[in-house]
Amino acid sequence: MSTKAYSYARWSSGRQREGHTLKRQIEAAQKYAADHDLDLDTSMVDDAVSAYRGKNRLKGALGRFKEAIEKGQVPVGSYFLIDSYDRFSREKTNIAVQSLLEIVNAGVNVVTLSNQYVFSRDGDAVTNLVLATVEFERAHRESAEKGRKVKAAHDESKDVARKGGRKWTPLAPAWMNVTVVGTGKARTHLYEPIPERVDLVQEMFDKFEAGMTTRSIARDFNTRNPPVPTNYQYQRMTKPQRLNGDDRVRKDKGEWSSDTITTVLANRAVLGEHQPMTTDPNSPRGRRTDGEPIPGYYGNPIIDEAQFLRVQAMLAARKRAPRVRGSLEYNNLFIQLGVCGECGKTFSLHSNWNSDPRKRTPRLRCVAAQSGGRCTNKGRLPYPPLEAAFLSHVTDFEIPNAKPTLNADQQELALARLKHDDLEARCRKMSLQLFEADSVNPFLRQTLDEKTAEVGALAERIKELEALVGSASTMPKPTDHVANIVSLRERLDAAEGEAKYALRANIAHNIRAVVEKMIFNPDGSVMVFVKGLEAFYLFKDGEFIGKADDKVMSLVRRAAEAGGHKPEDVIRRTKRGSTEFILGPAKRKTA
Repeated sequence: MSTKAYSYARWSSGRQREGHTLKRQIEAAQKYAADHDLDLDTSMVDDAVSAYRGKNRLKGALGRFKEAIEKGQVPVGSYFLIDSYDRFSREKTNIAVQSLLEIVNAGVNVVTLSNQYVFSRDGDAVTNLVLATVEFERAHRESAEKGRKVKAAHDESKDVARKGGRKWTPLAPAWMNVTVVGTGKARTHLYEPIPERVDLVQEMFDKFEAGMTTRSIARDFNTRNPPVPTNYQYQRMTKPQRLNGDDRVRKDKGEWSSDTITTVLANRAVLGEHQPMTTDPNSPRGRRTDGEPIPGYYGNPIIDEAQFLRVQAMLAARKRAPRVRGSLEYNNLFIQLGVCGECGKTFSLHSNWNSDPRKRTPRLRCVAAQSGGRCTNKGRLPYPPLEAAFLSHVTDFEIPNAKPTLNADQQELALARLKHDDLEARCRKMSLQLFEADSVNPFLRQTLDEKTAEVGALAERIKELEALVGSASTMPKPTDHVANIVSLRERLDAAEGEAKYALRANIAHNIRAVVEKMIFNPDGSVMVFVKGLEAFYLFKDGEFIGKADDKVMSLVRRAAEAGGHKPEDVIRRTKRGSTEFILGPAKRKTA
């Protein structure tokens, strides 16, 4: 029986695949196997896998071969054929030598086909180690020098682009076409928006700001007839080949996902900016941001800056919020608003899934009471009557500034606040990069200092504007939210599936723009506070009781200033079960 031999072929880039590298390496292995009567296995190939940081060893075919050796699947005395040591590894010398010794010490003979030298555990150990060390050191130095030159060229290209010069990257956002103009150092790239894809991005932003989740937006795109093509599908249909002539071939599920939508919403390229990247082996994906984005790189913004910043604030808020199980129906229009009147914890929607499906009624409960906490509010408020009563009487709500008209100073203040928070978050990210970096990046340090000064200047400007227009100014609301709720509700009965989900999500968004919070009391009464806490409305047993008038609210405010009372202390339950507005005794805080 012939001795087993395994050839290992590797190359680092897709361009090398188009040449003769595989053919040359396989033919050399076949000749050696034929000359030495070996049974050759040529299946071990690492296509476009780098060996500089050990990707072939950690995730490639080489790593799988070493696992097979450890499991005893490779016979002792077998041969491992490589073109040269640099095909095996270009990592630091000590790591490369150790990796090679693991194979040799397991009884597998390593052959370098370029000189047909055999490295075995029975050979001259000193000579073998010296030769391997010299070759691995040379390979690592070559790769390090090549990496240094490539990085220097990239840094120069980034610097030229920051100064308004040529645009070096062939990568473009999914809503743009890219073409190459010129050659050599005069080579640049032109980016042109694709109208229908720009409209799709705008739709993502509008739907998300209207209250839809990223998952529901993805589901909407996937279930349309016909489905909306994903970014990759659109590229395959319009330009099957990349700029370098390679076919666009990759694994793709052909569906939108929540992560894809989030990536687009957080991408500063919608503002025309390009974020340069750099290699960082310590980062999860091996790359990290390199300095600040380059403004105007992709031309004019396709999304209004104010809307982009509002969406970033919403994304950040959702990251901080506890995750809840999604619903295909958007069952709870009052999500994020419900508060227990006893303990202050969340009041959320629950269903008794152990009951007869025909008798199940969605109910609102205190999460602390449900989980066995010490809250005494054990009530389970039926949800459907409350929703029906709320939507039926929402026109009775008197909302201060339902259609605010902001002057130029107020609009500047609102935008300055969004810019300040966004820039402050980016400064924190850059500070973390500097802290974790192996060496100080002077450009990043300079950029951080500049942006920190910009944050300070924005903070000063915000103070000036607040002194002019007051501190409560917000971004202008282009619609009357109460009228919006009424209009959307009228369309609910005829809607089904995704259309119904989208309508309910939009209604919930408008409710959150009108309502500050909803307090659920043990007797089943619900106090709905409007924005600004200037008034509240009372619901009980699916009925609208009325509004707390100015007299009651004035009494509440005076009592609160004196200490001990909360807004919800203004209602009293009579022995007959009715509810009226009156200042009751102050409640003690639940421990």
